[in-house]
Amino acid sequence: MYRFNFNHGGGASSRLKAFTLAEVLITLAIIGVVAALTIPSVVTNYQNKERVIQFKKTTSLLISTFILATKDYGPMLNWDLGTKDDPDSAVKFMDTYLAPYLKVAKNCGKSVDGVCGHKAKGLDGTDRVAFDNRYAKILLNNGVYVGLRISENNSRYKRVQVMIDVNGEKGPNKYGLDIFPFYYVIVFDYKIYNQIVFMGTGDIKTCITDSCNKNGSGTYCSQVIAKNGFEIPTKDQYVQWAGSEEYRALYPW
Repeated sequence: MYRFNFNHGGGASSRLKAFTLAEVLITLAIIGVVAALTIPSVVTNYQNKERVIQFKKTTSLLISTFILATKDYGPMLNWDLGTKDDPDSAVKFMDTYLAPYLKVAKNCGKSVDGVCGHKAKGLDGTDRVAFDNRYAKILLNNGVYVGLRISENNSRYKRVQVMIDVNGEKGPNKYGLDIFPFYYVIVFDYKIYNQIVFMGTGDIKTCITDSCNKNGSGTYCSQVIAKNGFEIPTKDQYVQWAGSEEYRALYPW
């Protein structure tokens, strides 16, 4: 039988050196410090990515829903929008053109009670108006919260504002992190438009410097993320678009 020979030099048997308790504790402490520094960042990055994926999926779902509704009710130009900022008009629109085509766990109507009373903050931590009684609100089976209000309804502009909270009541309930607003524009400046428009100007630098930063409201982050192919920009991208190194400390994700 072949045997491994662990003897070295002159027949003296070698001894394995064991770690002392102090060495083990120091090693564990180092591992703990590294984990404490890195794990929160990894978790945050994962959560941010999941939220943006849900933002993209829900946006696509709502576009598809509008298209389905046109098959039953004809072109959106002929839909009944009702009156701007009128809660009953928003509820009628939601119940006619959206809710029947979605998997709805709860239809809140214009209620702001309980799960239907949804609060929101800006990236700067200040309270922001969101999902108030101007909005018709539904909670989808997948936990996404959708609000809709009649934003404009006249010969020059016809549009509804849609607000998505991709994880419902769960935190952080902040614009740009899990709350994403946009408009569905039917008519713009007398011309038929029929497409989604994210809040903010077309200039990504202005979106960042005016809103999408830790000191801002976060309402324009939808535009920034959408312009980046529905991906959260890296910190280097963000700083480059902002045009100033000082925005590295204001990176909101």
